Amino acid sequence: SSHRCTSSDFKAPHRTSSASWGRMVLSRVPQHKPRVDGEQMFAILSHPACRPERKEQEKKGRLVSTPFSPSIPPSMTPRPLILHLDIDAFFASVEQLRNPRLAGQPVAVGSGVIASCSYEAREHGLKAGMPLGQALRKCPPLVIVRGHETIYRCYATRMFEICHNWSPLVEEHLDEAYCDLAGTERLYPDPAKEIARLRAQIHSMTGLTVTAGL
Repeated sequence: SSHRCTSSDFKAPHRTSSASWGRMVLSRVPQHKPRVDGEQMFAILSHPACRPERKEQEKKGRLVSTPFSPSIPPSMTPRPLILHLDIDAFFASVEQLRNPRLAGQPVAVGSGVIASCSYEAREHGLKAGMPLGQALRKCPPLVIVRGHETIYRCYATRMFEICHNWSPLVEEHLDEAYCDLAGTERLYPDPAKEIARLRAQIHSMTGLTVTAGL
């Protein structure tokens, strides 16, 4: 329960020394438990700056005083773990989803140069950044689509929403996501198994396949 100060809290009894008066007032102040656990307290108290003998040596000039900076025990430090997700042949895959007749066909998205091409087109040596004229010479049956930026953004946003359900921190790019999984060891004891579930969920909800790596 909270303590409400009254005038009696500040009245010193008759013939009370200043030292005992200070102890009496302090004893009436509500005490709060420290917000640290056993390992944190051990790390703080084991620091050299907290040792009495160190203060005596500092007075004699044997030691140079350093700022107090308690270290965090290794057992409390989360293991760095970053999950990288990349949508496979992003633009071309979306166009093949929107137009089933393009499934299995060599598809390139772009104007002037290839911005993205399907894996069927890559089998003919096509790649991003290649001029479309050169691409058509290497792959005559190539289907060229100008692209739909707004639609691509919708697909990427849906994937990012799914990632946010799995990770407390997600860095988003055009067709990539970096998920910070540090500190989720208890939630995801088997990261490889959980990644497989995440990829399956993205595929079932968007129709896209993604490549993942830790």
